[in-house]
Amino acid sequence: MATAQLIDQAKQEAFVNKVLGDTSATMTTILASIGDRLGLFKDLATKGPGTSAEVARRTGTNERYVHEWLGGMVAADMLNTIRPPVVLRYRRNTQPRSLPRAVRFSSVASTKCSRAVGGRRPGD
Repeated sequence: MATAQLIDQAKQEAFVNKVLGDTSATMTTILASIGDRLGLFKDLATKGPGTSAEVARRTGTNERYVHEWLGGMVAADMLNTIRPPVVLRYRRNTQPRSLPRAVRFSSVASTKCSRAVGGRRPGD
């Protein structure tokens, strides 16, 4: 007869919160990498606040994707909103100069990790 294990609810919740926090951080890093590569951060830093349509026009990117990107960056507290209308402002004073390099490194490391794991399982 198997004995039932008691689950420590606090430890379980702490673990779930850690996994969700790490996942959120990964997604934020990916979004930041996209913003860096498309010049969205640079645009906001040099040309000032703008709506998703204005940033898209200034950077030659698709407004729908810029809108989603801006929403993710606001949720991650990397951009501020100014209302009304909704305008995004780069949090210039809070971002270290090495942020773009760190973001690029994380993105490249993730890609390399995927390539390293691919085809390494028996039967692949």
